[in-house]
Amino acid sequence: MVTSTIPKTLRGLCARRVGLLLTGLCLASASNSLQAEEERTLIKVEEDWEALITEADEDSCSPQIINVISPVQTLSGLYGMVELNHNSFPTFNEGGIQLQGRTGEDLNWARSFAYDRRLRHSYDRLQYTVGLRVLQEEYFDNADLLLIVKKVASKSWGNLNNDVMVLGLRMEDATLDDYSPEFSVASSSVHVGAHRVASMYMKECRRYYSNGDVETDTTVRYAKRYVEVEGAIMLDYYSSVLE
Repeated sequence: MVTSTIPKTLRGLCARRVGLLLTGLCLASASNSLQAEEERTLIKVEEDWEALITEADEDSCSPQIINVISPVQTLSGLYGMVELNHNSFPTFNEGGIQLQGRTGEDLNWARSFAYDRRLRHSYDRLQYTVGLRVLQEEYFDNADLLLIVKKVASKSWGNLNNDVMVLGLRMEDATLDDYSPEFSVASSSVHVGAHRVASMYMKECRRYYSNGDVETDTTVRYAKRYVEVEGAIMLDYYSSVLE
């Protein structure tokens, strides 16, 4: 039988030191995790949308679609608006895409794109991505936020994937912490010709963080869906590119 020659007092002291060391390591790890969490800020959000258009009418420029995205979850504050298949500022024009920056009912900024394009094909699948991005430096028209529309494709318009449409917005202490995909869906709609659209929905939402993390939410959220055709919509009937 081997007995320890280390005095009990010394063994106790060593044990206490080991315990303190482990406690210190745990506290340091927790502190680093907390610091990393505090340093991770939301800098960009993206929403992938689809509208299944049963029957477009080129003559009446219908349907007309509106998307809303906001950093503050209120239409009384700052929000971005995307008008598809029409432009309302400075006067109404048929077709195209217009990006607007609004505060309440006040229109502060607007830019138009794809001016002469109209939705005209039946069983068309309009696909597009809407996003907001916090600008770390004022290098785009003195803007704090960027409203973005990209990856636009449909049978009527063809593939506009190479066209990235942007509009600078002003927001003091810009942040996306209060962003909500549910608010975007609740505020977006088929403005004119709703009967021509079988369904309009957000397919996917992505959150991009300053530390490189990306969170992907694949929950399908409907802004518009006809009850009569729910469950009977055949996606294969709808094409997003001109064959």
